[in-house]
Amino acid sequence: MSTHKPKKRAQQRGRLNYEKQARKQAKQAAGAAAGSAGAQGGKTVAAASPAAAAAPLRRRTEPAPEPGPVVMLEPLAPIIVRSGRPFDFQAGADAARFPPPSTLAGELMRTALRSHYRDAQDAHPGLLIQRGYERDDRETEAGRQAKTAHLRRICDIPPGSFYTNAYQRWQAATANDLRFTQVQLALQPQTRLFIGLSGGGMLETGCAVSHSYGMPYIPGSSLKGVVRAHVRQSPFAEQHAAVVDELFGAAADAERGHAEGLAGLVVFHDAWWVPGSAETAFAEEIVTSHHLDYYGSEGAVDASDCDSPVPNAQIAVRGGFLFVLEGAPAWRELAAKMLLAALSKRGIGAKTRSGYGLFDPEPKVPAAAICEWVDDTIAALVPKPHNTKQEALLGRRLAERWAALEGDLKAAALADIRGRWQALEQWDTPAGKGARAAKKIYTGEA
Repeated sequence: MSTHKPKKRAQQRGRLNYEKQARKQAKQAAGAAAGSAGAQGGKTVAAASPAAAAAPLRRRTEPAPEPGPVVMLEPLAPIIVRSGRPFDFQAGADAARFPPPSTLAGELMRTALRSHYRDAQDAHPGLLIQRGYERDDRETEAGRQAKTAHLRRICDIPPGSFYTNAYQRWQAATANDLRFTQVQLALQPQTRLFIGLSGGGMLETGCAVSHSYGMPYIPGSSLKGVVRAHVRQSPFAEQHAAVVDELFGAAADAERGHAEGLAGLVVFHDAWWVPGSAETAFAEEIVTSHHLDYYGSEGAVDASDCDSPVPNAQIAVRGGFLFVLEGAPAWRELAAKMLLAALSKRGIGAKTRSGYGLFDPEPKVPAAAICEWVDDTIAALVPKPHNTKQEALLGRRLAERWAALEGDLKAAALADIRGRWQALEQWDTPAGKGARAAKKIYTGEA
């Protein structure tokens, strides 16, 4: 038996009842409006339509939210806000242009935050470089001294525990020798590094600073570019062009046998600044321009020996960095040698022709993070007869207990053990049967 007709009749009855109720409410509204008109001296008021009268049935009004607290900002100058592009067209091409609302909001925000930047005890160096400089004043001596004082404040910020812990996590995460190669290099004595020099805004100086941790770093893309440029200008590239393409990647070139291009076989990760490699990561560097008008006018004004030198404070980096390469072991070994040659001979960053950005050709052994489990386990193994801490460190028992660990603790312990072995020059060529057996456990060869 079909149920379509009863269902249709029910829908019709519901619609008729709804329209009947709507007409009733409209009639009541019209009567109320007529009474109001009579009370107002006989003025005619139009009756509400059925749709308008029925609106309360379909829409439920919500109470308006209470307004939040209002922050009053006092502008430093009169504010004029334009409404958009049509105003520009009406004003004409020669009329004054006013800042858009987004620019205005940014200026008001900076005005409100200046006192907080000024009073901060432990500020993010990247924020101080980009946002912390209050006012650009290069015309007066007081303005130039204020800029120098601001740069010195940035350079005096030491690395905190937040960055040190993050560095140790990164070092432990890349400690697997089967996948990563860690190379720690220090800048040559009395040498500084300019990296990210053009990113400072009003300060006219900048530095590549980690967005999360506030310490300097060298982008992996910059490292790869410098190493590739150095290798391509060497005799090695002429003799082994295919190897260079495989290592660094190459653009699509059908004539050279890779129509779709090649991806590099080694990943150059960002280089982290090593905590403790210098008292502070940043250093003030003075760069003196002897012909300011000549450079400022792009050569339109002649340089003269009578020009006065203008000292200009810059932000440089000192200390050492941890470089991490990822890929197949043979390719990583080759890339590490190329990295060492490029950074010690060519340098990286700005002003390399003046001696900046050159690294010491002797790589340093990365100091691993201390793992309490390693110290506690060695202390438990030392009481064995005729056993010392070094023998316990290089012995098989420590490796067997390490193999039973899991997760982050296992990785942190391996990084610490490997660092101690490297300090004893035992990791690459273990001396003794027990040390060789322990090394196989650590590297997964057992």
